[in-house]
Amino acid sequence: MPWSSHTSAFWGAAAALTSLSFVSSAAGAVVLLTYTVGLSAGIIPGYISNHLDLAPNFTGLLLGITNGLGSIGSILATLFAGFIVTDESNADQWMLVFYVCAAIFFFSNLIFLAFGTSDVLPWNDTIQRDTNENLLNQDVEKWGKEDLKQ
Repeated sequence: MPWSSHTSAFWGAAAALTSLSFVSSAAGAVVLLTYTVGLSAGIIPGYISNHLDLAPNFTGLLLGITNGLGSIGSILATLFAGFIVTDESNADQWMLVFYVCAAIFFFSNLIFLAFGTSDVLPWNDTIQRDTNENLLNQDVEKWGKEDLKQ
């Protein structure tokens, strides 16, 4: 189920980023950061399939919008890290960045679990409905209302 992979990816990555403060070796930090990036791959099944579930007719449009907004988040994250980390050798400054990232992972998944749905949205079928209504109107014009009643 995509929800479980999504949750394990987000909350597992949050736990790994939080655990960085307890690691004193560079090798341990690399392992935890690699683990975080690896777990992030579990976000994809929930992310992509949810777009397909919500509006199969508009999946491409939804992916374009959400990827565009996600790019803004990437830009802001880089600016935030540059603002917080003034001394690259200061572990406390980096830990603040990692804690904020972990909090974003945790709370964004919590919002996803609380409000996320896989129900098809009502506006997904507007194209199909319009086509059916146009066909019905064409039939009425072609055959007349009296012929369709029989």
